[in-house]
Order: sequence, then structure tokens, then C-alpha cells
Amino acid sequence: MLSLPKTGTIYRYCAIDPGSDTLGYAVFEVSLIDATVRVVEVRTVSASRMSRGQVDVRKVHGDHFAKMLAHRHAFKALLDDIEPHSVIAETPYMGSFAKAFGSLTEGYANLRNAVFEYDPAMPLEGVDPTTAKLAVGVSGRGKTKEDVKKGLLEVLEKDKCFTVDADVQLLDEHSVDAIVVGYHKYLELLNDFPA
Repeated sequence: MLSLPKTGTIYRYCAIDPGSDTLGYAVFEVSLIDATVRVVEVRTVSASRMSRGQVDVRKVHGDHFAKMLAHRHAFKALLDDIEPHSVIAETPYMGSFAKAFGSLTEGYANLRNAVFEYDPAMPLEGVDPTTAKLAVGVSGRGKTKEDVKKGLLEVLEKDKCFTVDADVQLLDEHSVDAIVVGYHKYLELLNDFPA
């Protein structure tokens, strides 16, 4: 159920495409007046770059831990900056890559901890990759990242209530996936939107 802000007319949320090194995020703002939605910020960050200065952490705990720590601190800083009403992330998918699944699961838990640090009453919402991609009309196995981008561009063309303050053609796959995750949430919010 939609938990409305106590003041203002904007419902803000953050959508995440988590990864062990690269993490895409998109900040959505939904107008509570007319249900239009705008992606006001979209970016992909690299934990490898952010953790380079953490020489002691990397030496004691290893590169993977340093990257997870960098993501957690950067994501918590983002939450403090944008003050979202909710956060949603793509959940890990195992497929046939157990090691990657383990890393993604750890990254998802890392994000959940950052959300808890930001607001202990706020859950980290999750959506599986297949369901998220269905929001932009992409279904089935064998679909490429370009198919997802194409699906997003088609939605942007058709849905005049949905805008992105960035050139989607220039975005990498992680940023595109974050927008797709957020668009899925927007469609869910429309079901709860006050008439």
C-alpha cells in the first residue's frame, strides 16, 4: 500500500540494479497530483573505483569486502541526500552461476543494511529480474541488454506520464536496469494511487 508523504506533493523513491562491482541507481519522483513520474537522476557507480583508497581495508579483508563496504557507504550517503520515501532493488537470480548469485545476495543484503541505517522502519523492496523486465514488455530467455533498452525506449514513447532526465540511448545496462526496476514500482504505485 502506498504510504503518502506527510508534506509535499512528490513521492520520491530510489530504484537499484545491484552488482558486486557496478551498481545502477535511478531516483524517481511521482507527482501526487497527477501521477506523472520523472527520473530525476540516474547513474552507475563502480565499487572498484570507490574502494581504491581503502588500502588497509583491502589488505586486511580483501578486495570483495572493500567493494561491498564502498557500495554501502556510497548508497547510505545517496539515501541521506535524496531522502526517499521507499527503495526497491532487483533481487538476485541464481541461474547456473552459483558464485555470482552468492555475491549478488551479499550485495543485496548490504543494500538492505544501508536502508536500515537510513530508516529502520523502511524495508528494502525487491523485484525479480523477470518481473521487472516485463514492465517494459521484455519477456523470455535469451533477451539481451539491448532488448531491455529498446523496451524502455518504447515505453517512454508511449507513456506520456513517464519521463527520464537523461538520454537513455547513452546509458549503460546498469542504469537502464535501475530505471526498469523503478518503472515496475511506478506501475504498482498506480494501482494504489488515490482516485
